[in-house]
Amino acid sequence: MKVAVLLGSVVAFLGLAALASTLWDVPFWVAASVALAALLINGLVATIEDDLPGGFNNPDGTTTPRYIGSLVFLGRLLLVAFVVSCLAVLALWRFG
Repeated sequence: MKVAVLLGSVVAFLGLAALASTLWDVPFWVAASVALAALLINGLVATIEDDLPGGFNNPDGTTTPRYIGSLVFLGRLLLVAFVVSCLAVLALWRFG
């Protein structure tokens, strides 16, 4: 049963990659790589969300993994960098 589900998933993945390759006129390996990257990023985001307090793996908020703190810090750092970049672009646009 597990082999059939895995095989079906692989066939569906490759079929969608082939369809995307045909629709957007890109090489198959590019479409498959983009689809694989999207699946991996989706899995990472789902795992992080489940580990946050109130998530599936941490419903009461008492066993938050250590890496969550680092990811929160990194997210805030990226947000500050984005805001500073936007302000710099606006300043250059206005004062040129």
